[in-house]
Amino acid sequence: MNIFGRLRSVPLFEHLTDEQLQELEKIVVSQKLQPGFILFREGDNGSTFYIIAAGSAKIYTEKDGKEKIITIFRAGDSFGELALLDGENRSASVQILEPSVLLSISHNDFFRFLEGNFSFTRQILKQLSSRIRKANKEITDMVFLDVETRVLKVLADLAIKHGTRENNLVRIDIKIGLHEIGKLVGISQQVVNGVLTHLHRRGIIRFEGHSIYMDASKLIKK
Repeated sequence: MNIFGRLRSVPLFEHLTDEQLQELEKIVVSQKLQPGFILFREGDNGSTFYIIAAGSAKIYTEKDGKEKIITIFRAGDSFGELALLDGENRSASVQILEPSVLLSISHNDFFRFLEGNFSFTRQILKQLSSRIRKANKEITDMVFLDVETRVLKVLADLAIKHGTRENNLVRIDIKIGLHEIGKLVGISQQVVNGVLTHLHRRGIIRFEGHSIYMDASKLIKK
């Protein structure tokens, strides 16, 4: 897929006209990155907006030596809006999880584009509002949901975003380890391993390679 096609597939750009996308394409830079590459760290100066054209990356924070994964982004997802718009330092770190292709737009070029495209500016605001709601929901979950429910909720979110249906099974095809699932939930690796083992014994989930399978019928009965 060419850059124009990749831009068209990004939800953030879905309301742009072909002419607007063609103008946006002119300021896009493409780069190939390998697993483990740190794109930027929390606190770094932020001046670039990114789109994942292929592959995946984890967005995370670190406190007292402990890593907390905020989310996993895959092809079509974008990040870096906050630093791009307000010029402040990065609020989280980003690490590439698999061979990936990223498209990037610099702060100065992006603002010149926004000045002539109010509809796109409005779409950016909608995206930011959605992410704020998601963060507020995660805070509520941390307070009110039990550990097993939180793990299942994270798996369900991954299934919605990265899953494919195979009869009663949902296959989550993403390179993510058990420890990273624990970081998404916000609990220790020991605790999440115990929860996942319990769910596996009950036949709700199973692991095959990099894929996680969830039995939707047993999940409903839970």
